[in-house]
Amino acid sequence: MPMQYPIWICRSNGQSKKRYIAGAASVATVLVALFGFDPQAFAQRSERTVVEPPRANIERGPTRLGTRFTTLAAPLAPAAVAGEVFLDLNIQYTDAKIYNPATDRPDSVRLRSYRDVRETNPPTIPFVAPTIEVNPGETVRLTLHNQLPQQDQSCPAPDGNVNSPHCFNRTNLHAHGLWVSPAGNSDNVLLSINPTVSFEYEYNISAGHPAGTFWYHPHLHGSTALQVSSGMAGVLIIRGSRTPAPQSNGDIACYAMPTGRHIASV
Repeated sequence: MPMQYPIWICRSNGQSKKRYIAGAASVATVLVALFGFDPQAFAQRSERTVVEPPRANIERGPTRLGTRFTTLAAPLAPAAVAGEVFLDLNIQYTDAKIYNPATDRPDSVRLRSYRDVRETNPPTIPFVAPTIEVNPGETVRLTLHNQLPQQDQSCPAPDGNVNSPHCFNRTNLHAHGLWVSPAGNSDNVLLSINPTVSFEYEYNISAGHPAGTFWYHPHLHGSTALQVSSGMAGVLIIRGSRTPAPQSNGDIACYAMPTGRHIASV
């Protein structure tokens, strides 16, 4: 006969009743019902780990024809160099699973995402865009290939209001925080890259550009929130090696002053 476990059920009037349940499985059931604690889910949650986003596969060289294919297995050497950086990202639907904290279980989802054209293996977390690392003095040529379906019931806005979410399969790209031109095919948030269209962005990063961690994401009015919340956003790192000087901060996070004080720099 299974062991009996006593429990007390409290009522809103302050009274309580004693009941008995049998078996360890029943104990787990009561824990879930009364306290929202699921031992199995807790074990699964403790096994979840944080995985770094994939690194972008880029080409580097003076021209597209003379490029050298580079897989960023390690951060770039921190040096201001001339030349061009090429990378290509597909915009497409991705099917995978994402953790649901409300149920402690993974849910199957289909989301819009950036995928590296040159990826050799699907990333562990496919909804997070590749991390891009470049140097001051380089020109970044990033080509977006919009492979989302042309048929889009959200376009134009169903209610005719341009401020309502709409045209979810149209997009563009914004390099958030970079000191680059906002016009032409540079950081121009007024462009619209429609399905089946490929477009090359050009970011001329000056030799004096500060090092830092920036990010890139869509910025088309009407579809930005939906696309970013789907995971269409990635880290953009500029590596630098400028040392501090009396007239400038340099590229290191902090440095010791003669007085012993530490001053943070950008």
